Amino acid sequence: MRSMMKNYRLYIWIVIVFLTLSTLVKVKAYSDNKELQAKRDELLKGKEIVTIWLKDDYDSETRKFQVREYNKYNKDNIYINLQVYGDDYINMLRTAVANNNKVDIFQYGFYQLFRYDRIMPMKELGIDVDKIGKNNFLYYKKEPMGVKVLGNDVKFVWNKEILKGAGIDTNIQPKTWQDVIEYAKKIKKAYPDIVPFEFPAYYLEELRISIGEMSVNKGSIYTTFWDYKNGKFNFDYAKDILNIYRKMYAEGLIDVDFDKKTKIHVREDFANRKTAMILSTFEDKYFFEGIRPLKFDIGISDLPKINIGDSNKYYYTGTYKCFMVNKNVDLKEEEKNDNEKVEEKLKHKEAVKKVYEWLLSKNVNMDILAAKKGLPTCFKDKVVKNDIYEEYNKDDNFTNEIYDPTIFINYDINLTKNLFYDSIRGNISVEDAINKLNYSYAKYCKIMIDYYNFDFSKFIED
Repeated sequence: MRSMMKNYRLYIWIVIVFLTLSTLVKVKAYSDNKELQAKRDELLKGKEIVTIWLKDDYDSETRKFQVREYNKYNKDNIYINLQVYGDDYINMLRTAVANNNKVDIFQYGFYQLFRYDRIMPMKELGIDVDKIGKNNFLYYKKEPMGVKVLGNDVKFVWNKEILKGAGIDTNIQPKTWQDVIEYAKKIKKAYPDIVPFEFPAYYLEELRISIGEMSVNKGSIYTTFWDYKNGKFNFDYAKDILNIYRKMYAEGLIDVDFDKKTKIHVREDFANRKTAMILSTFEDKYFFEGIRPLKFDIGISDLPKINIGDSNKYYYTGTYKCFMVNKNVDLKEEEKNDNEKVEEKLKHKEAVKKVYEWLLSKNVNMDILAAKKGLPTCFKDKVVKNDIYEEYNKDDNFTNEIYDPTIFINYDINLTKNLFYDSIRGNISVEDAINKLNYSYAKYCKIMIDYYNFDFSKFIED
């Protein structure tokens, strides 16, 4: 009994000591946090705070550094509060915008932002559209809503060692897809264990690189096959490249599981000498220089053409970064009679504009380019010193898809992908696949018109 009492007292004593220490730690932490907050409040006193939300990406660390430098040296009495989120970015943004949380500038996330009028048009912010160039904006109903600051060009890349071993002149780029087929046949004969040619195809976005980009110089279409002259989706222009891939598949010149290849798989296969020729985007440049430096010489060229006389026009594709401004930055109707609120809102709006223009500045974007973290689309002079694969920077033939409604409509991604896959594998004819795609997308557009009163005429280039 005495032993039990002694143990009980010891237990009570330990609990008391633990609670006391916990309380002291909490008090210390609270005191430290309070002191930290006081210092922060003093630092931000009188400054206009502009909040930016971005999704974590290649350029995140560079942008964090740029913001720290801006906060340290800018003379405009502005402080940028940069928040970077991971995979939960879309949900966080959806919640913040729905609840009118203070987000000023953010990376484009989802199309409902347009439908529910949550984005401030660029002209309302005071952005000079002509100065930046109308092709650099994301449009909704022909109204510029944000600037596409980063994009991806597409290049044809080959392993010079493998091509040389196959008896091919490594300094002569394949100018047409018939040249690519001839190169591929020689590679297959010389190196049976190497896949002659690979392209990304797992995601629909990647098929727009591998099929859409190869088709845009055949007619008035974007990589999504939106016909910007006639106001409809038209997959007829995919016929040539699908027949080319179909022929290459039948002859074993592309991987039997080509549909499982993402951009990551393709670049890794190329670095590991598992494939000799690839379709490559600017993102690969950082991988080939920084993450997995190549141990062989490569050739980089513009894309092969289906016919030698085809035009040399292409579109930035794949992932792009577009900055939008929260509609709440502007004055609300009920605030216009409150002079104090008007002054406060106008001051903040001017700060947001200055930060937005800073994000578009050449110096900021050249930093991104020099770090190989993204390809700026707002200017063409992209020369960087000591650039190993400078050909990736040469995007004079690329422009943005400005009046594309694809992101605003609901369509069946898997149906689209499988029709492309089946036509390449020979499971269905190319003509049948194209007819089904045209029919399906016409149906999707009709749904948007009937149920959402969507005006596709706003997505036709003048």
